[in-house]
Amino acid sequence: MQQNLGMQIKDEHLYIRHFEKTVCFLGYCLKKIPSKQQEGVQKQLQRKKIKCYVPKKKLQNIAREFQYGDYTIFKPTRKSKVMNLSEFDILSLYNKEIKNLAHYYCAVENPHSLLKLRSLAQSSFLRTISAKRKTTPKKGC
Repeated sequence: MQQNLGMQIKDEHLYIRHFEKTVCFLGYCLKKIPSKQQEGVQKQLQRKKIKCYVPKKKLQNIAREFQYGDYTIFKPTRKSKVMNLSEFDILSLYNKEIKNLAHYYCAVENPHSLLKLRSLAQSSFLRTISAKRKTTPKKGC
């Protein structure tokens, strides 16, 4: 892999694990969920489904990385790095970030978990625009 792609694989990232436990990979958590048992089907032959979830820790990291604020206590902050941009560019940046996240996590079993992150981003946007206009979010933008 190092020769073909120029990537080095560390031994700590490669392991084989029994899939009875939750496995986190590429920002998703994969769980094996037993399907509903049908009559006449032996338990050994029962199929299991793999479901994909957004881990809460990943949402906390995204909120910190995008400077939306604290996800756990829902405390939005303003993005001071984008204050020199126009209001339209700030709005476009926030929309692009949320749209990309929604697209990346569109196939998860718990899309409702993204609603809190979206609300945090909206509040952060209002605080950023209010700071740019030198007013408060309560007074209105």
